[in-house]
Amino acid sequence: MYIPKGDRELFVGRRVRCVLMKDKTPVPRGTEGTIYHIDDADTIHVKWDNGSTLGLVGEDIWEFVENKCRNPLFRDCHLFYNNKCKGCPSYF
Repeated sequence: MYIPKGDRELFVGRRVRCVLMKDKTPVPRGTEGTIYHIDDADTIHVKWDNGSTLGLVGEDIWEFVENKCRNPLFRDCHLFYNNKCKGCPSYF
């Protein structure tokens, strides 16, 4: 997946879920993590919840996890980006 340099900051902080990783020691399917960097080779560097920091490359399959607000007044009504909720401080 090619991500233009100007758009990379939009991905940092987003949550992802591993669907399939083609590596000798992959992150298990279903593991979630947070994107912390995208390098010039388009490797998506992730801090996985299991402690791994294995990056995602073009042959890997992954999906974004929607981060929802935990405030009951706003539950499931809006997303936040770069770990910043738009209008409410209660998020996970």
